Amino acid sequence: MTSFADLCVAFSKHEERKVEFFQSLFSQVGEFQAGLHKYIDAPDELVEEGDGSKRPYVRLLRANDDGAISSFADMGPLDHELTVWFRIGVVLEREANGVSMQLYSTKVGLRWLADAMDVFLPEFDEAITCPRHESQADYTPAFDTIVTALKTKLEFDPFNPA
Repeated sequence: MTSFADLCVAFSKHEERKVEFFQSLFSQVGEFQAGLHKYIDAPDELVEEGDGSKRPYVRLLRANDDGAISSFADMGPLDHELTVWFRIGVVLEREANGVSMQLYSTKVGLRWLADAMDVFLPEFDEAITCPRHESQADYTPAFDTIVTALKTKLEFDPFNPA
């Protein structure tokens, strides 16, 4: 028969494993951000915000309110399929009588698989499985989708709508 002490030991190991899993998943969120930054060759310096703060051109935002993410505590809970949701934002700028900037963001879900990462892009109705070896995932197909969608949005001509 299992004792209370045995159950407490099992619970402790279970909780430690959950924290390790969440930290690994959050690490993938950071890898996703860094990978998109490199993929689009975004500037490395920080961009000055309207409030005087400085933030990266490619940034992580909370899924529901676009607030900044600085630690895995900001991410919120995983959904029932163990997917973490966030927004990835890209600041684009235009120089004309000063610098004009616009933040474009899209919702992203990441789910850990045995040897891959599922990337969900609900705004584009896409689910992409990206291969992963240990902690290194190749998110190129997801980056392709995000950049293509952003370019399509930016190429819209209101004088000549398709």
